[in-house]
Amino acid sequence: MFFNRIFKFNFFTFASLTGYRGRVARLSSAKAATAVRIRSIPLKTFNVLLKVFLIFKILRMRKLAILSIICSLFIACTTYTIPVESFREQMMKETSETMKQVKIDNPLFYRNIKYNSNNIKRIIVTEKDGKRTYLDNSPSIEMRVTHVNGKKYHFYFDTVILENDTLKGSRARLAKGLDREIPLDSIVTIEVQDGGKNYKYK
Repeated sequence: MFFNRIFKFNFFTFASLTGYRGRVARLSSAKAATAVRIRSIPLKTFNVLLKVFLIFKILRMRKLAILSIICSLFIACTTYTIPVESFREQMMKETSETMKQVKIDNPLFYRNIKYNSNNIKRIIVTEKDGKRTYLDNSPSIEMRVTHVNGKKYHFYFDTVILENDTLKGSRARLAKGLDREIPLDSIVTIEVQDGGKNYKYK
């Protein structure tokens, strides 16, 4: 009922929304007569067609917006590295026994996300020029690990711990059970960056 009230448009309203209004005005008399016959389409059928068109239009706009956001993130995000030995030292006390439960905003749904997090406040990282600096830990910090076989694995940094010289962490927020374990000795490089996601601790 709600949609029927909203989408009760005639042909010329449709032409205006789709950008064809100017073309309709320039049609020859014969073509104009043909165009006018479109108005004989049943209102319910016309409303359905218009709804489908607008849905596709909205989805296309969302895809473009998401693509632009992804591109901006790739350009704006600064990637840092953590030497394996430095990572070992920083994570020495971060085990499954010391983890705490945290709650963060969920930008996609109304419900918050709960999961277990490490206790790292600041991460010691290395910039491209070799200088050491600090990166505040947060739900949006992402970590990429390169294995000796060349494969790359992704984690959320605040889920990462170190047990029995094995890195353990999660690669997803919403889907549980996607944890991964990698022996620290098989890791070549560790990279971290702020992914720019709108995650915040509650």
